[in-house]
Formats: sequence, C-alpha cells, structure tokens
Amino acid sequence: MEQSENFNGLKMMQFEAQCHFELIMHLISNCFQQKRIPEYGCESGLRSFVASGYQLDASVFLYEAIKLLEGILPEQITVLKNEKEYLDLKVVRNNIHTFSKCGGFSKKAECITNEKRTEYKLDTPDWLFPLRNDISLVFEIVDGSRHFIGSDYFISHCLFESNNRKWNGLEYKKFASYVSSHIKALAISTDETLYELTPLNAPKIMPQIELFDFKSADLYAIAKVSNSVAFRLILILHQISYGILLTEKLIDRSSIEKSDLWTCFFTKQLAIKYDESIDNLQSILRFSEMSDQKVLSSTLENCGVILPELKARGFSQSLRNTIHYQRTNLDVNKITDITTKDYLVAIYLSNSDVYTMEDFKQKAQEITQELRALQAALQKIFPLNKEYKK
Repeated sequence: MEQSENFNGLKMMQFEAQCHFELIMHLISNCFQQKRIPEYGCESGLRSFVASGYQLDASVFLYEAIKLLEGILPEQITVLKNEKEYLDLKVVRNNIHTFSKCGGFSKKAECITNEKRTEYKLDTPDWLFPLRNDISLVFEIVDGSRHFIGSDYFISHCLFESNNRKWNGLEYKKFASYVSSHIKALAISTDETLYELTPLNAPKIMPQIELFDFKSADLYAIAKVSNSVAFRLILILHQISYGILLTEKLIDRSSIEKSDLWTCFFTKQLAIKYDESIDNLQSILRFSEMSDQKVLSSTLENCGVILPELKARGFSQSLRNTIHYQRTNLDVNKITDITTKDYLVAIYLSNSDVYTMEDFKQKAQEITQELRALQAALQKIFPLNKEYKK
C-alpha cells in the first residue's frame, strides 16, 4: 500500500464519517420519530424500511473504516475488534452482496424461507392456516396505489451468518447504537466546517411506506421465475428501492444539489447498490436455469435495461471500489482550488473515471435513471402493484 493512497483514503473516510453522522441525525429526526397510521397495509413501514437499508450502508462504511485505521492505530483497533458487536458488523458488511460468487446462494434462500415458515407454523397447514403469514412485504403508497419495493427477507439475509440470526428489538437497538456511536466518534475527530456541507432538509411530504403480511408460498407462486432467483431479485429490489427513496424522497433534492460534496457522497451510495445489483443480475443470466434467464432477460429488455449498454456501469464500478479506502487514488490535475472541499472533490473524480464535476453529475443522473428502470423491471417479475379504488 502506498502512503499517498493511504492518506487520500483517510481523508475520504473522515469526510464520509461526517456525512454518515449528519445523515443519521436527519433520518432519526424525520423517519424514526413518526409512525403514520397505515392506509391500506397492516403497519407503517417507513421506520423499518429505512433502518434496514441504512444499517447496511453504515455497516459497510464502519467496517471499511476500521480496516483502514488498523494500519494506523493498531492497538486501539484491536480493542475495538474485540467487542462482540464487531463480528456482527463483519457479517452485515459482507452481505452487501446479494448473491454468492462461489455459488450455493440457493441454499441460503431456501433456509431463510423455511425458517420463517416454521416460525409462523406454515410448514404444516392446519385450520389457522388462512390467518397466518410468514413474511412482510414493503410497498410505497403513491396516489392511492401501492408499489412493491422490498421484503423483510432483506434483513434476514443481512444477519444470516450471525451467531444469533433471530434478533429481537433490543438486539437491533444495541447494534444500531454500536454502529452510530463509532461513526460519531470518527466524525467528531475532524473539523466539519471545512467541508462546507449544506444542511440536509426534509421534503414537505415524507413518503408513505406500508407493510403487508403475506405468505411466502403465494409470493413465489406469482413470481415468474424460480424460488431461488425470486429471492435474489427481491433483495436487489429492496436494496435499490431504498437508495432511490433515500436520494429522492427522504431528503429534499436541493440539499444535495447545492453541494458538490453531498453529490459525491450520495452518488457513491447509489453506485454501490447499482454495481452489486448488476453483478447479481449478470450472475443470474449466466448461471440460472434457461427459463429464468429468458424471463429475466425479456423483462429487463422491455423496461429498457440492456446490461451491455448501461451508461453508468463503468463509472459505478470505479466509484463503488472506493469503499476500500486503502485503494484511493488522487490525480492532482483534477484539483481546481486549494481548499479542503476541492481536494475531496478531486479524490472522487480521480476514482470514478471522469474529469469534471459536471461529468460526475451527469453520471449520477444516469445511475438514478437506470436504477429506476431496473426497479420497474423487477416489479413486473412480481405483479403485486395495485391501484385502490376511492
């Protein structure tokens, strides 16, 4: 590892710690304090959907920050890694991947599905069978219609390799506190005024997210692909839907657009989800059953998602790889001024194959457009969207 790369990575990590800290404060104030009465579903889902999505983002950041600091502050990091929550942090971080490059993911999907069916006594039907459900589906309610955006399978996936896969509310809270407290410690170690970040404002109307109880057997029955592929597609849908919601409906867009550094930070979060999702889709189209490949390929194409022609793919791959802070480059020719802000912008430009901030913003728009198209395609695999008559 070159010392310059290590230094650039450290500066990026310190900046992103501040971004995460401010984002945590924003989400707590605007998503976690209110609980809306559901209009169509069983329960309000904004809090749980945002918590599950952000938990993964925060875990990836903190785990990679610890890896970087291990070479700088080895004694302090050894103490931190001995905390029992660190093992769960590693589990959650590694589940940024919604499939396994070594194969065998179908066994994980089957195990999670079967465990939930057993937990809710649906493996052997009895007279209470019609009243029982084993999964919770997440929908966004827009103008009297519902749009499928995820499932509690996502959190089960994130925690699957943990020693305790069935966390209760207190355990979730302890883990969230562990992650947020360490992020705060990293954030307060730097002078945030140097970044000139605009405050994150909430939109006038927060999105309406609702949870619907469902039977997994019914979900798999209406899916147009095999069970294991359906499970993977649900994870992709959950992951990208959270990213879209975060940057378009949980934060006033002008808060991001006014700041080049906020644009860099949030574009990186979307790039991570974009790149992981496209990797997963490519794996399905290469290794799954031919019937699954045909359905998925046709649906993607009909929604304008043609993988070899994606405009943001290379940009997203490069930017996604900056989660590894030890590999952070800097092209000094991209520094336009001598402020800390301009230095950080140059780091993002240097690691995303673009030369100017205008080019960066154009690629950010392409990521969002292609994620929206992918979301629409996945919703067609699961025909659950519905309009309610008023």
